[in-house]
Amino acid sequence: MNNGDLFSDIKFLKGVGPKMAEKLNLLGIYTKYDLLMYPPFRYIDRKLMLDENFTDGGYYTVLGKVIDFGEFYTKRGKYIFQSVVETSAKNYLFLTWFNNRFIKKSINKGDIALFSGKINIKRGSYEMLHPDFEIFQDDFMELINTGKIVPVYHTKNGITQKYLRKIIFSLIKSIDGIEEDLPDYLIKQKNFLSLKESITNLHFPENEDKNRLGLKRLKYSELFYTGLIVARRKIENSSKYVEKNYVEKSSLVENFLSSLDFSLTDDQKRSIEEIIKDMKETKPMNRLLMGDVGVGKTVVATVAILVAIDSGYQSALMAPTEILAQQHYIKIKESVEKLGVRVELLTSSISDKKEKYSRIKEGKIDLVVGTHSLIRDEVVFKNLKLVIVDEQHRFGVIHRSTLKEKGKDVDYLVMTATPIPRSLYLALYGDMDLSMIRQRPSIQKVVKTKWVSSTGLKKMYDFIKKRILDGEKTFIVCPAIEGEDEADYDSVKKVYDNLSKTYLKGYRLGMIHSKLNYREQEKILKDLRDGLIDVLIGTTIVEVGLDIKDATIMVILSAERFGLSQLHQLRGRVGRGERQSFCFVVSSEDITEEAINRLKVFSRYNDGFKISEYDLKFRGPGELWGKKQSGIPIFKFANFFEDMILMKEAFFDAEKILKNDMNLLKNEDKVIKINLERKSNEKVD
Repeated sequence: MNNGDLFSDIKFLKGVGPKMAEKLNLLGIYTKYDLLMYPPFRYIDRKLMLDENFTDGGYYTVLGKVIDFGEFYTKRGKYIFQSVVETSAKNYLFLTWFNNRFIKKSINKGDIALFSGKINIKRGSYEMLHPDFEIFQDDFMELINTGKIVPVYHTKNGITQKYLRKIIFSLIKSIDGIEEDLPDYLIKQKNFLSLKESITNLHFPENEDKNRLGLKRLKYSELFYTGLIVARRKIENSSKYVEKNYVEKSSLVENFLSSLDFSLTDDQKRSIEEIIKDMKETKPMNRLLMGDVGVGKTVVATVAILVAIDSGYQSALMAPTEILAQQHYIKIKESVEKLGVRVELLTSSISDKKEKYSRIKEGKIDLVVGTHSLIRDEVVFKNLKLVIVDEQHRFGVIHRSTLKEKGKDVDYLVMTATPIPRSLYLALYGDMDLSMIRQRPSIQKVVKTKWVSSTGLKKMYDFIKKRILDGEKTFIVCPAIEGEDEADYDSVKKVYDNLSKTYLKGYRLGMIHSKLNYREQEKILKDLRDGLIDVLIGTTIVEVGLDIKDATIMVILSAERFGLSQLHQLRGRVGRGERQSFCFVVSSEDITEEAINRLKVFSRYNDGFKISEYDLKFRGPGELWGKKQSGIPIFKFANFFEDMILMKEAFFDAEKILKNDMNLLKNEDKVIKINLERKSNEKVD
């Protein structure tokens, strides 16, 4: 089989066919190459044991001859098949299968086979329950499922381990060699195994060392190509030369900062300096502003916006939801409108869009805050120079790039309240410079977090009622709205009705969820700000962007259903003012061990970086940010925590190669170009 065939449809592989191909597609296996790159998640050591010094409960693989077998039923009608095997060391082994009528068609008297399983010792006899086995035919057989280190894969839809092992084993055997995905000079320099040898030892390792070496080669390869994509963006951005006319000193910024009723933290001051310095460089700014919820990123972004406006340019700020866009709009407008800055909101729910389009095109609007509505063809800027995207991972790549293209060589600032580990930052934002805000404003107190069981609900609601009497407000978050798996989830309506009649009877309750339109949502939030609502019950629509100073209590119902980072985002909606704030996580009784561990971490830590690190370990980046939207590289082999050193090495090598051969035209780099285009689906010119 040649290398080109490896990228043909998996249905053409012997033993697959159209129906089984559909099942394999659900595992992400579309081609023969995908099958080769489908990694086991663990291994079972089924190497043959010769001395047979068995211990009770130990896992063994033994060679033996079937000397007898039989079938019978228990009094309750349970079917049992048993076989007696004489092992190579002259021990007798009793094999037992329950409710498996197919076994008697697979085993015959006189068969010689390898049997793998856990041995139970009873009254001096050896027994194996439901062992795996492979029968020798014609005195020889290439072992797949026993007698070696055996791979175990994630499977579903009726695909068995034996089937996967068989088709992978057959495919590997049918290939003479696999075309390398790294250039020869790198393979020699790094002392790597060949790709064929690496794949073979991934699935059916000769030993642990060979498995480790093969896995390292495969990890490096995917890290290397991720590094190439990041490095290309970085080099392309840094090589641009643009003329900018930013003012040396901005009176708008001076007036804005002097109007604040608080002092900036050192982290905010440093971030502002870094951003303004970037804006005045002769290349476009490409910077990430990272900071936990509530640390004051918007103030920093506002300074950048004012520098651009004072220099005669327009700015745009794009947020992932209407509520977050509305919050940014209100917050920024309140602080800059008195300085003469013209700010407008643009979302799908806003009316009089045509009039706003016209004013944007004429340059009569300085800052446009909005959602993905900003990328519509009708939105044309006169002189857009600064684009700010909040929570970038919530947008598709096309959304982000389309907004940047509405200006010429725009400066680009990304804000995120999701602190991420260094390794994930490299993979996601390695082409961007980083500004980080870790200090909290001095007026803020750390939110106190308490884990509440169902028996502690009355005490919790009594506490909430006392705080309401002091003029404080409460958010209560449910995991679903009415009609979505109501048997399993607390719905907003159900919780609202229940609390209105029980714990919070007589108090002013409000409801908010995604089924309400934008106007209805805004009316409820206005009532909350104006003090007409004491407790707002909602879905995770309150997760991002709400900034209510006198909201001091966050209650999260069925908290075990939320990811760690989402819990932390919700907690960040309170604690914005000077008062002590609280977060109560209420869990159900039938909580899993994994959820218990998650809630323990959440209750223990308030640091968003720590929270995000644990969440990445628990769930992985794909689940955390969304595979399709974020463009996050979902590694099959590399680990964001364990392989940081290898990642730095691969990224360094990738950047070094591109600096010497940006378009990969050298003969020795052609294999890189081919594979980069294949992996990124983009032409390398």
